[in-house]
Amino acid sequence: MRCASCVFFFFLRTSVAFSSKIVPSGHVNLSLQSPEAEAKVKDEVDKLRKDVDNTLSKAKHLKDAKDAYKKDYEEIRATFFGNWSPSITLLLEAFLVITVGFVWLAVFFACLYKDDRQNRWDNHESGFGFSSQQHGGDNCGDGKLTTVPDVVIVFHHPDMVIGDEDKVLSKSQLQRLHMMSAGEVKAEKSDAQKGKKLRQSVTNLLSGVMKGKKEEQTRGAMRKAILQNLCSELPSMGFDTSVFRSVDDDEIFVCLSLRRMDVINHLLVKNDVQLPMSAKVVRKLGIKQPEDDPASAPPRLTYSPQLVENLHKEGIIRKNSPDHLYEDMVHGAHKGGRQEVVLNSAGRIRLIFKELNSHLNVEAAVEQGLLVGFYPAHQPLLLEKLAAACRQPLRMTQPCSALEHYFGSRLAFILAWNGAYTKALAALAPLAICIKFLNVIMALLGIEFGVARQGLGFAVVVTAWGRIAFNIWSREQAFFSTLWDVNSEEEAPRADFQGELTPSILDHNVQELTDNSRVGKFWQFLSHFSAISLTVLVGFAIITWERVFEGSMSIVSELILSVQIVVFSAIFDSLMPIFLSWENHKWQSAYYNSYLWKQFLFQCVNRYAVFLYLMVRKEKSGCGDTDGCLINLQSQLKTTLLVLSLVEIAKAMAATAKVKFLLWLEHWQMVRAGNEPRKRTYVEEQAKYATFQLREQVETMVQLVMALGFVLLFGSIEPLAVPLCFLVFYVQLRASGYLLCHWAQRPLPRGMNGVGNWDVAMQALMHLGVVTTAFLIIAYGGTFRNAAVLGKLAAFCLICLTMWTVWLTVDWLWPPSDGMADLLAKRRHYVKQKIMAWGHPQSSAPAATVTDTADEDSCLIFGPRLEEAIQNGDWAAIPRGDGSGAQKPKKEDEESGEVSSPRAGFLRRAFGGGSPH
Repeated sequence: MRCASCVFFFFLRTSVAFSSKIVPSGHVNLSLQSPEAEAKVKDEVDKLRKDVDNTLSKAKHLKDAKDAYKKDYEEIRATFFGNWSPSITLLLEAFLVITVGFVWLAVFFACLYKDDRQNRWDNHESGFGFSSQQHGGDNCGDGKLTTVPDVVIVFHHPDMVIGDEDKVLSKSQLQRLHMMSAGEVKAEKSDAQKGKKLRQSVTNLLSGVMKGKKEEQTRGAMRKAILQNLCSELPSMGFDTSVFRSVDDDEIFVCLSLRRMDVINHLLVKNDVQLPMSAKVVRKLGIKQPEDDPASAPPRLTYSPQLVENLHKEGIIRKNSPDHLYEDMVHGAHKGGRQEVVLNSAGRIRLIFKELNSHLNVEAAVEQGLLVGFYPAHQPLLLEKLAAACRQPLRMTQPCSALEHYFGSRLAFILAWNGAYTKALAALAPLAICIKFLNVIMALLGIEFGVARQGLGFAVVVTAWGRIAFNIWSREQAFFSTLWDVNSEEEAPRADFQGELTPSILDHNVQELTDNSRVGKFWQFLSHFSAISLTVLVGFAIITWERVFEGSMSIVSELILSVQIVVFSAIFDSLMPIFLSWENHKWQSAYYNSYLWKQFLFQCVNRYAVFLYLMVRKEKSGCGDTDGCLINLQSQLKTTLLVLSLVEIAKAMAATAKVKFLLWLEHWQMVRAGNEPRKRTYVEEQAKYATFQLREQVETMVQLVMALGFVLLFGSIEPLAVPLCFLVFYVQLRASGYLLCHWAQRPLPRGMNGVGNWDVAMQALMHLGVVTTAFLIIAYGGTFRNAAVLGKLAAFCLICLTMWTVWLTVDWLWPPSDGMADLLAKRRHYVKQKIMAWGHPQSSAPAATVTDTADEDSCLIFGPRLEEAIQNGDWAAIPRGDGSGAQKPKKEDEESGEVSSPRAGFLRRAFGGGSPH
């Protein structure tokens, strides 16, 4: 205190001396001012000098400021805290835990933690064309397929009795099947003349159906018409098309592959697709970048055959072939054993789905029961690489680039987030186990340990850990977003969006579907209101549960609460698709975010509200003193966390068991019916696999975020929440990998920039965790037990400020951005400038025209005789997947010259007369 007074007095004397030099006594020059102004200025100067003299006089008489400061401190403490004083023992224990925890976290994240950036992925799918004997290939049509299909469309067998064959489709249902706006009809006529006739065929088909008789507007009639239409027109579009029946003869599989390079060129240029550049070309340009640095990945370039040709002329690439410039161009065995250059599997799937869905709304057809389903086919060679990485149980890093390459960025980001937080929880779990073990030992020895009563030290450690984990994930997310160039991906519209045709905001000559604003707002309000009402209902159920058991934590009450949480979650999950269908979102991102926030808010109330309610109403919960209430709260947390963790683990395991059971059930039914059991092909078997689309992906993230929320909110008073959360994350990570590689259909490779609004949800949980932790320390901690209400409020604010200060310290030590993403973007921009300077493409090459061919390169794999049988409705001529069961096609009626199928007349009317071919 004396030192502070001396410093203050020194600065005061210095400032006074400085001011005296500026305005010395009797030397104020006022000659240029008026007499009134001179008098006024002189008065002000005299007043300032008197104030300075008074201040110096008081400072000289200030002998010791220690007593004054101590008096001020005592007054403030008496005002806020009364006679309360902190426990030095508890504070020392908290300081010890904080020190040990911070040292361990620093060592783990600095030395033991490994990110996923170093896991490079070989994009080259060399040998994609393999024989069926080697990799379980399938017999589709007249012979063995030498390549695995890219997309599979599953139809009901037209002869199968389902029960809804005579149900008439409404006009709105028929219109939803056609993904075309009125302004696009003229633009597509030229393509139709070049062989792109599917859109025109579907247009004529649907218009013919809507103008025809009601018996032609039934589900059964439309199933046959769509099957015949696709089998007739898809080969002329350049898609390798093959057809086979299922082993139980209740489904027909249409397999699509994209292997013709002229078609690939046409679709790549048409859709302005960007492909990753080969690293060899970067070195050829004379650019030296460290090859082992993840930030040296080559950029993505817009596909341009003209650029390839120009670089070949300049000597940058050896051949005028796209595989020498673009890394996603691979070599594979075509029909006849020839090696040809094609696009990789994920790129082919995107092109096929976009082209097919632009003509026929495939998702709407599945929703209306006209199709059984559709799915991208697994590529066994690539899948085996991913499965090999998932078989290592102790491996904590993930091949994120491989996941993005195979499944798309949306699913890759979810799995990367799961893996990043699993590794982060591995750092916190040992600390939590040690603290829990120490609590048990101290309790057995009859020694009170401060952490068991208030958890101040571990609360600070958990808060710091949460910020470190969030910042490390932010680094990973920014890097992968730049690496995969997700911002360049076009947002996909939803197939089941319903609206009216209006002029496009981009081009009034083109019409697009838009929603009626007033009607749409009403349905969105109804959806939000229903979700909120169900959430409020869960809140009342929690209050009812507390009133019934009156705070007494028995095994019965704990189990009932756990079951209640699981049941309400299942009910809400089943109602979510209905609520979202009311909102009628046009874009995938809006649909995803609406799904996300509804699930997040509901699950927060469903899982956390009961514990927040118990800790606030501890005086009326009948648990006795504060220690008894804390024990009850810890007991309820442990039981609920254990049950929920077991449920999530069981759900992850049940998905695999369900697929195996369905496959066994179908085999058993064939045996029971007296039929000879047949072996399914790999393509057919995938139709029985589990799905892992948007709904499953959101629900997976919800379960993980909710488990992590227990650590952030209640980990300070129940350290056991940390290892249980780690177990949930680890099992979900391994189960998801195993399911996706063995028993799940390949999801469509959708794109998304990071995990989206899940980062915002995590920040909300972190802030809520700070507030909850501060309240738990004040209400249940031994340090502030005897403090006054105003003192507790002041301590609550002080703890919150301390936690947020810890976040600022963490942001300084482990910032959310490490510069790798920016460095990668700068290097890529530099490479792009260099290659454009060499390649200087004047214009892109024209899109390749796709012509109908009848030579050995024809895409009609199943042959003209089988195509004729399909158009005639002779379904028995379609072979099964193993090549068995095919009958000779029926002969035509030679007298009339008409085919024997009753659908022939309808098809001619649907196509506007003439032959459907």
